[in-house]
Amino acid sequence: MPKLTDAFVRQLQVPEGAKDVQAFDDSCPGFGVRKQASGHATYFVKYSIGKQQRRKTLGPAVPGTLDAIRKEATLVLAKAKLGTDVIGEAKKVRQEAEQAKTLGELVPVYLRLREFGNEYWPKLRPKSLIEAARYLEKAWLPLHGEPLDKITRQRVRSRRVLTALPRFSRTESRFPAIAEKLLSGCFGKWLS
Repeated sequence: MPKLTDAFVRQLQVPEGAKDVQAFDDSCPGFGVRKQASGHATYFVKYSIGKQQRRKTLGPAVPGTLDAIRKEATLVLAKAKLGTDVIGEAKKVRQEAEQAKTLGELVPVYLRLREFGNEYWPKLRPKSLIEAARYLEKAWLPLHGEPLDKITRQRVRSRRVLTALPRFSRTESRFPAIAEKLLSGCFGKWLS
């Protein structure tokens, strides 16, 4: 097969009766394109780690993206030669993320603790408890799915998070200060 180009991918035909066709790049062994009978084409890289073969889809075949995808394939192949399994690492990260505690799991525990108090956490006054519950359960709802180690001061202060949160007070500028106070109360001195 020749070096893959946008024109080659566009002209690639699926044989009659076949579900798809694959073509590999001569200049980057393991890098290829798969074109289906529907006309949909995707780039992939095929490599092996020990005796196990792996195949990673890199993205759709969109004109103009071939060079960037070829560089990504080269990186995956280089990591594979060094013994790093890119797909295995991605699976491990996904599993760790699923096991990580999220803010949404911790909020009810924290509010219950602050409602009654203990030797480390003093009991909150009723009005303070209501306000803490309001911010943590409603205003912080967009962050409930986030792992605790991913919530930082910069993330809270970012406009993307602030604009996703509903407006509970007339002064939106007070929210970062209240958010920091609540997070410090929940997690002690948290990472910045």
